[in-house]
Amino acid sequence: MVTVADLCSSTIHTPNYQSDQLSYGIVHLGFGAFHRAHQSMYTHQILQQGDYRWGEAVVNLRSGDELIKQLNSQKGRYSVCENDGKQQTITICGDVIRGYHPKLDGPAAIIDLMSHDSVKIISLTITEKGYYWDSRAKQLLWDHPDIKHDLATPQHPKTALGYLAATLTKRYHEQKPITILSCDNFMHNGHIIRQALLAFIDAYNSQLADWVEQTCRFPCCMVDRIVPAMSDESHQQLQTLLGGVNDPCGIMCEPFSQWVIEDDFAVERPAWENVGAQLVSDVTPFEQMKLRLLNGTHSFLAYLGYLGGYQTIAETISQTTYQQAAWQLMLSIQAPTLHMPKEVDVQAYAQSLLKRFSNPSLQHRTYQVAMDGSQKLPQRLGDAINYYLAQNDRLPNLLALTIAGWLRYSEGVDEQGRAFELQDPLADKISQYHHNIANRQDRVKPLLSLVFPHAISEHPQVQAQVTSYYQQLGTQGAEKCIQACLDSQTA
Repeated sequence: MVTVADLCSSTIHTPNYQSDQLSYGIVHLGFGAFHRAHQSMYTHQILQQGDYRWGEAVVNLRSGDELIKQLNSQKGRYSVCENDGKQQTITICGDVIRGYHPKLDGPAAIIDLMSHDSVKIISLTITEKGYYWDSRAKQLLWDHPDIKHDLATPQHPKTALGYLAATLTKRYHEQKPITILSCDNFMHNGHIIRQALLAFIDAYNSQLADWVEQTCRFPCCMVDRIVPAMSDESHQQLQTLLGGVNDPCGIMCEPFSQWVIEDDFAVERPAWENVGAQLVSDVTPFEQMKLRLLNGTHSFLAYLGYLGGYQTIAETISQTTYQQAAWQLMLSIQAPTLHMPKEVDVQAYAQSLLKRFSNPSLQHRTYQVAMDGSQKLPQRLGDAINYYLAQNDRLPNLLALTIAGWLRYSEGVDEQGRAFELQDPLADKISQYHHNIANRQDRVKPLLSLVFPHAISEHPQVQAQVTSYYQQLGTQGAEKCIQACLDSQTA
């Protein structure tokens, strides 16, 4: 059977190297669509330049064993289609030497792999849930069954933390420090993985924890690329572009890509700056700009767009009311809360976001963006909310409307009365509040307390503003509420 590993075409960019030329330099946990479209593409370009030390092994720890089987049958190669709505550029990535999964290889093989002398970086895209970290209490979720299991059976772990701890135990005995690079999409990702891992390790080996703290590194980074979940339609489109070759590992994404990395590594690293990444001393300003302007606006469009009957972000942003609100949310509300380096043009960044959101080829579903709101909203809105409460003790209306949009969305019924499944780690608790509390106004305080810190959830003005918009969304619908909100901002 012909696979992408066999493709050779003048219209498709194929690797100029072979897998047997590569050494394992990176092990990545979480072989999802985003990693394939983002970090893996940067590393592929490093290999194209002839530095073969940075071949990659990829690992899925839970689901995704079939994907790993397929990847290995394709000799680690897969296709990335960049689509701007007018033309498509296809690259066959070859940076992956082999894929692993506990079901296929066993935990010991994965731990041995991550302990290999040539491996200098272990990177992760495992989503916020994979860190088992309570950001409000700033502690590990000690009572979680997975954490209890991994502490009790360290050689047969289930979690990324357990695998990392077992790996670092071996590296400690051989004095081989390593860099652990979180590429997940939340603020201070390097600090979070460091805190979570050190807490986990210290629970059973304080000497190991001291060694990790002193010799290993956990740089923060900011990642940005819109990578929608693949649908049957996009798989078929990709197969056509590949001349009829089916690639279950292939993905489609936008042309834009950004990676800002704190330059703090334990040992060697790829020269990612030579292929477009930004290596900086402090990632924080870039994280803040992306989370508040891109991700915060994405959440606004997802909740209010889905409620309004729009299936994709592009369809939502094509509506004048939504576009005006997105622009105002980015520049009039979120941008004043930032402290960016002088060379960064925030208005140009906002303009680029509108263009990216409008890309119709991506089919980025509002339902997909709206997932895991209880985890995302504090990251995307929390700092801006605190900024405005400190300034004038009230929220800009569009921030209050975004929160209210999540509350209305979390009811699990759209404006047309169609029920849908709420995808959220706290879905059961959220649904209980909606089911047990009849009046919308009485749900606001407990739901806010479930998600936001005390200073926000208990603030009387926040509760009042969010309650008002929540009730309006229930009676008037999303689009009318947005227009009324815009009118009030300019009145």
